[in-house]
Amino acid sequence: MLRNILQGADLKGKSVTLSFDKLNTLMANTGAEAFSYGSFKQVYDSNPSIQNMIKNFDKKGLTLDTEEQEETGLEKQPSDRKPKQVSKMAKRATASRR
Repeated sequence: MLRNILQGADLKGKSVTLSFDKLNTLMANTGAEAFSYGSFKQVYDSNPSIQNMIKNFDKKGLTLDTEEQEETGLEKQPSDRKPKQVSKMAKRATASRR
């Protein structure tokens, strides 16, 4: 689910921050378990594919590691956006298969 949100945000050029309440609402819609900060930290610490998708998290929620955040403060160059995006998605796909 996080991968889908992340890819959608990258395509739209937006950053994503989710509170644990919002994350749990999304998780409930898919029939998955709810997270607290502690349970999310356990999953994050033990799962490299989750680590690759998360820029930061704290007790309030999490911020996904999107292209938009990587480019903050830099002049956007549309011709470079697609290769970076494809490269990042390929990296995530490879990481999730390990």
